[in-house]
Amino acid sequence: EDYAIPSDRSFLFLDVGANIGFASVYFLSRNSANMVRCFEPDIANLGYLDRNLASFPGRTTVTDCAVAAQTGEATFYRSEDGRNSGLSPNAVANIPVRVLTRRFDQVLANAAESGIPLVVKLDVEGMEEELVKSVKFENYPQLHRLFCESTTCSQLITRPHARTLRSGYVEDMHFTG
Repeated sequence: EDYAIPSDRSFLFLDVGANIGFASVYFLSRNSANMVRCFEPDIANLGYLDRNLASFPGRTTVTDCAVAAQTGEATFYRSEDGRNSGLSPNAVANIPVRVLTRRFDQVLANAAESGIPLVVKLDVEGMEEELVKSVKFENYPQLHRLFCESTTCSQLITRPHARTLRSGYVEDMHFTG
């Protein structure tokens, strides 16, 4: 229930740090009109992601890039098992590869053009605060919810919201204004 959402209305989900798509499959299975845009830079995960989303044709897109504060290229640190990879090295993610990046606010702006209420899941291995700081959430009234694998991102957001901490490490921010 980390990403619990209502099933009585449809959303466009942005799965930032999609990995192999477990959260995306959850979102897609809640309502037959839900759509997901996945962002995953680890090429070793993309085949699994595509296979896991295959049951939802026409409702998903996968973009093989990292979402960052700036558009361009960055060093991405892979782990052997495809988990815990990110833009910062850590004990298990230490295989450097170059990846393309897209600015978080551009990703939000493109999604907002759909006119569908948005829900964003951020799981970017320690870069969540940097992404949240890079966006003025007041500019995205279509953004309904933000799930952030963090315990501190909600305090960085000035747009009115209610915060629930799930499982001790997932902030569920429901925008109220």
